[in-house]
Amino acid sequence: MPVPMSPNRKGKRAVNYELDSYQVDLIEQAVVDLNGMWRDDYSGRAMYGATCVGFDVADQREAAKVLVEVADQDVELARELAERWTTDAMGKGIMVYFPGVTVENDAATP
Repeated sequence: MPVPMSPNRKGKRAVNYELDSYQVDLIEQAVVDLNGMWRDDYSGRAMYGATCVGFDVADQREAAKVLVEVADQDVELARELAERWTTDAMGKGIMVYFPGVTVENDAATP
């Protein structure tokens, strides 16, 4: 669900996106099916302590498979994630994260 944010550095209005429990379960299951690790508290480059959702997988192909699996159930969610897709190299894999995408309080992983 989109949530308005303050303007970003380029003066454009940025929008946060909060995942509900169904969306979290959908993404997490796709990640786990590919032996990846789901995170709802990742802080990537230039995020200055802010956190977002993300997942650690072997490579970009595996990351793309996650989005394909998500798209099978929720095309709009897959599009939202694809537009925000950012990666960090993690040595033996990549961390795919989505700045501005967070988990609703009641959907947080315990």
